[in-house]
This record gives sequence, C-alpha cells and structure tokens, in this order.
Amino acid sequence: MESLPEPTRSLSTELSQQLKEHSETALSRIIKANINTQYVRGAHEFINFRAALVGNDLACRDHLVKTFRETIPFTDYDSYSPFFAKFNQQPCREDDVMNLFAPGLPDYLTASSSTSGKAPKVFARYNYSSDTKAAEHQGASAVRTLNGGGTTVFLQYLGYWCLVNVEDEDGGVVKTIIRGAGTAAFRRANLGLGLNEDQARMSTFLPGHTAPYAASFIGNWQSFLLIHALFAITNRSVETMAMAFINTFVDMIQYIDQNFDLLMNCIKNGIIPDLDGIAQFRCHLEPNFSPNPDRAAELLSIGRPSAQSGWCGRVWPKLHAITAISSGAFSASVPQAQMFLGPAASIRALGYGASEGWIGSPYDPLNLNQYKLTRKEAIEFLDVTRDETISSLTQAWEVVVGKRYEIVMTTHNGLWRYRLGDVVEVCGFDPYDGSPIICFAERRSVAIRFSDFTTSEKQLTDAIISAAPSTIGQVLGFTVVVDVRRAPATYGFLVELAGNPGPHPELASQKILDSLVESIPKIQDSLAKGRIRKPTIRVLEPGAFRDYRQWKLEKGATNVGQIKVPVVLTDHESVEWISNKVAREF
Repeated sequence: MESLPEPTRSLSTELSQQLKEHSETALSRIIKANINTQYVRGAHEFINFRAALVGNDLACRDHLVKTFRETIPFTDYDSYSPFFAKFNQQPCREDDVMNLFAPGLPDYLTASSSTSGKAPKVFARYNYSSDTKAAEHQGASAVRTLNGGGTTVFLQYLGYWCLVNVEDEDGGVVKTIIRGAGTAAFRRANLGLGLNEDQARMSTFLPGHTAPYAASFIGNWQSFLLIHALFAITNRSVETMAMAFINTFVDMIQYIDQNFDLLMNCIKNGIIPDLDGIAQFRCHLEPNFSPNPDRAAELLSIGRPSAQSGWCGRVWPKLHAITAISSGAFSASVPQAQMFLGPAASIRALGYGASEGWIGSPYDPLNLNQYKLTRKEAIEFLDVTRDETISSLTQAWEVVVGKRYEIVMTTHNGLWRYRLGDVVEVCGFDPYDGSPIICFAERRSVAIRFSDFTTSEKQLTDAIISAAPSTIGQVLGFTVVVDVRRAPATYGFLVELAGNPGPHPELASQKILDSLVESIPKIQDSLAKGRIRKPTIRVLEPGAFRDYRQWKLEKGATNVGQIKVPVVLTDHESVEWISNKVAREF
C-alpha cells in the first residue's frame, strides 16, 4: 500500500483559501438545489432565511452562504419528522412527497440504529448511488477495492423493512422506495443492486462472494452468521472480509467455535443445518453447498478457534484484510479480533458514516480512527467548549488541531443544519487539499450523570480499556449503568471478557476509579462526602453481548448487523436482560 503523508498540523494561507472556496461552493450548490423544496418552504426554521432572500440574486454565492449561516438555526428531527410522515400515509401520493427535502423522489428511506432503545429516526436519501462515490478510498467501496477480484466474506445484511409505493393521482405506482437500515441501503447502492433483481439473484453469488446472495437476507443474527461462516470456512481461498462493525467478525468466529462439530458434519456431508429463520432461503442455499470431506478433515486437523491464536491464518492462508468500523467503543473488540486473525491479516477502517449522511473516509485505512472529512457535503463544527448556538460554529478551514467539535451537517439530502451528536477531535489536515482529518471521540448526549458531575462516553471507555488488561483481563465488550442496587449510587460496569479473568481482578474497581478521578477531580470530593462509592464490575457470561444482539432482533429490531451495545445503557428492559447474564462480580 502506498504510504500517505502525515497530516499537517496547520493550514497554509493557500490551502486555507482553497478549502474555504471549495466548502462555500459545496454549500452554495446544496442551497440552490434544495431551496424550493417543501421542507424549506414550509418549516418555520427557514422563515428568516426565506425573507432575507426575497428580491436578491440567488446566483450570488457569497450572499447565499452568508444568509444561510446568519439566519438558519440548528434543525432537529422534530423539525424533520412532520414532513417525513408524508411517506407513512396510505396511499403515499406523488404530489405529497415530490421535492420534499431534495429535488425529486428519494432512492431510500434509511433508519438509524436506535442504540438508545427509542424508535429509530428515518431519513430520506436522494441520489444514493452518487452518495457512495463520495466515500473516497476504502470507505463505501470496501468490497470492491479490498476484494480486487479475489474472494471475500461479505457479512452485510441486504434486506429491508418494507417497500413504500409512491402513487400518482390515478393510483399508478410511480416509484417503489426501500425502507430499511442505512448500512443495507448503502451497500445495495454501492453494489448496484436493483430492487427488482433480488429474487433472481437469490441462488447466485455476487462476484467474489463466498456465500449465495440469499444468505444476506437472513434476519436471525446467529443464523445469518452461521450460514456465512459455513460457506466461508469451506472456501480456503478467502482473501478479505467486509462488515459494518468489528464485533460482527468476533461474533462469527465465536459461533464457529460454539458450533464447530455441527459445521464439520455439514461440510463433510453437504448439509445446510436446520437453523431459525432460514426456511425460505434453504432452496437457494442447498444447491450451492456440496459435500467436501477433505475440507472437513483439514478443518478438524486445525481445530477450534479457541484452541489457538491466529486460527484464521490457518483456515484461510490468503486472508490479508478485514474491513470494519473499529473506533470508539468498538475498539474493545479489536485485540480479540486480531488474536483470531493472526499477524498476516490487518484490520482496516471502513469509514465514518451515519444515517444522516456520509462524514469521512479513512485517511490511512490502517489507522482505525482517522478520517478525511467528505468534500461533497457542508459540514460545520460546533465548539464543545462554547454555547450551543450557531454563533459558536467553526468552519472547516478554521478548526484547530487538538480541539473537539460536534459535527453539524447540511447535505444534498436536505437543507437542514443538523446536529449529529458526534464529537470529533481534529487530528490535522490533508497536506494535498487541506481537508480536516478527524477522529471520533464520543457521543455528546451519552453520559453517566450524578448530582455533582457528568462522565462522558469517552471517559468511561478510556477508564475500562486502560484498567482491564492488568486487572480483570482483556475486555471484549462493555456497557455502563447507574448502579443503584445499594446507596449511594455508582458506576456499574458490565463487561464481557475475551478469555479467562486477568491476574488481579480485585484491583479493577480502584484502577477504574483512579482513571475517572484523574479526568474528573470532583469525584474525589463526592467520595469523601459519601455521595458516590467505588465502581462495581460485573463480568458477564461468555457470548452475552452476542446474545444481546440476537435478543434485540427478537424484540423487533430490524437492523441486522447494525445493533450496537451502547456505552451507557439506560433502557430498563435492556439493563434487566444484561444483568441476568452476570456470571460474577468484583
């Protein structure tokens, strides 16, 4: 791989001017495209914006940009949802949804992952095929670029919730729009998968993929991963793997370990196992799976994944890379994933996206938390140390290396000024075009709150990740609750370990506390006054978070492969479910 120059820590006058010119041109383009949409004409947030443009020349870029920045406040989902509700009407009329947020009709209606337990937010995405092209490097096109004509294990769900038929006044269907998970829509667009082609493709393989197309529509998490695993381990030629999150890979390997004897028998005899949720796909899977006793014998001689480090390198000698989101809380799964992979295969960053839009592509794919800001959309930066008003916004050419900002997005999908809730830190600038290089820090709204202080997602993550290896052992996953089982309340860490407990589990609580006190000195005073006690640490049964993802699907979540375990868990039902998986407490 060609080495990349290190990000520069400041912008030259020339690069700063180039970035400003590009950013304002992009914003002007978005304004002109969306200024006459139903949303801009109807939402009260745009009253001052519309008034300021009356009688003015819309061709004047500087005036458009200045007016946008001075008159449009932050917009949130409460502003967006009454307009989006038109897609829920029966029938969904063309006149009601045409030019709703952007010109024309959307290609997809994509949902957030709903980590908090609340109803997912759904967004209209327009010109989605061009959206995927905005992800330079390996971001949106990970399968194509990493595959390179070779063989890939594609662990991405391609199904959807439902179809929305947009009808004309005579009841004729003008367009059918997929409504589903954002990652599935993104991948479908990237791979050029038309809705009408799904059924015809079910028994076929996309170029280079190890499993039939039908495998990507299985809605049961365990069954989805086991079927993909079955086809993957049968194929010795695997070179790459692609998935949304790194824990998907870990879940798959754990399922292989747990069901090793079953899978060996299936490979030996050419059998598709009887699994939940695959009945309708069996007719597409069975013709593509033949007995392979030689491969079964080879796998048996290698043994289970848990029996050795670097298992993947022996099963797939050509495997050299897997691509997945591995930053933030997902970084906890990276050591276990690398242990399964061995030294010959690397983990590469997938990119930085959200249901609201694409944010950035990997600058250096081997740096799992370093992204080059997209140049297609208009992204502003809200200084987290200042008031939460538009006067505190910083533009891309004005950001300072080392400072943290909340992302504010305006995209070709709608002329809104949407606070994403993601806090990023500026790492530098691309020396070629000046684009900011950012790393994800935390979710701004995610925190543990006590009367005297608040603890952020990053502070909680840093505390457990730093304390665990020398005390309780390597953490595979974790979540934090407010532990009120006895007074006073405290931080309750619920962790799943990658292996056996570490050398000094009895020291973990104090080490976590020391880390938290270092970043939040007020904790020490609260301890002295008896307002808080030392953190509690409860170790979960092996596979607890993997089972949690399956449980969420059974509870009605439909974002297969997109279910996240939140750093801070507040949903009472989820807290109770996880608490029932506790194996021991330190």
